[in-house]
Amino acid sequence: MIFSEREGFVSPKLLQRDELDEATRNRILNYLNRYFDALKNIDYHEDEDNSSNLLYFLVDKRGQLNQGDHRNRSHILQIVKDEEWYKIFDLLEDIIAYALRHEIPFYNEHINEILEEEKVAYRLFPITLGEEKSFIFTSIVNDAEYSEVKRAANTNIPAVDENINKAILLFSDRKNPDYANAVKESVSAVESLCKNLIKNDDKASLSELFKKLSIKNIRVHPSLQSACKKLYGYASDSDNVRHGGSKPSDITEEEALFMIVTCSAIVNYIKSLCDAVVKPEE
Repeated sequence: MIFSEREGFVSPKLLQRDELDEATRNRILNYLNRYFDALKNIDYHEDEDNSSNLLYFLVDKRGQLNQGDHRNRSHILQIVKDEEWYKIFDLLEDIIAYALRHEIPFYNEHINEILEEEKVAYRLFPITLGEEKSFIFTSIVNDAEYSEVKRAANTNIPAVDENINKAILLFSDRKNPDYANAVKESVSAVESLCKNLIKNDDKASLSELFKKLSIKNIRVHPSLQSACKKLYGYASDSDNVRHGGSKPSDITEEEALFMIVTCSAIVNYIKSLCDAVVKPEE
């Protein structure tokens, strides 16, 4: 909070969830202008104009005529000035996808700094499914929650990472969010971790894992064990989550986010214990 807000001279800026104000748009414009200029001077592909190719890609994807770099750039920047807020996020995701595919830099942390400072209810989040890497906008904005989920999505245990990444994708789909399956994937991440740590047992559970840890003299307080088990069992008790019921789920956005963060925390907690003492069985 800045001085004028702390001292009550101006009201604190409210969280921007379904809009982007002029200041935010201007900062994104400033960033993109600097980014397009910087690409001209980056020798990642000496025989290509990275800025020109990117601008062509962006206007072509939007069904617009290629009118040369200057007009193409003006058209793209006009989106940030005038279009709906979600189209700006679509644009930024497209830029990142192009940059990753062509191995040119994109400074996503600068975008997140703008979003945080301007109180925007979204952040860029790294997603990896198989060999494909990307960044998507998600409404996980609390720093602690963001860090917890990001850590759980990068455990280097393929099944766990895939479950968490899928949960984020399902949760963050702005047009058709699937909160029930986001919860399912989150809980599946815990299952995947148990199966990784207790080999040759497709039905490995948290209870069995806690027993294994106890044998290795890793004591987890009974109350904490109980809390983990109850949260883990939540999805089993929720209609149409674990076994794909045919009726629409009543899982809310808030519940889905809670379960994504909580299951991520369980994964990180258990993995940290096991990394310290227990190695997965060969």
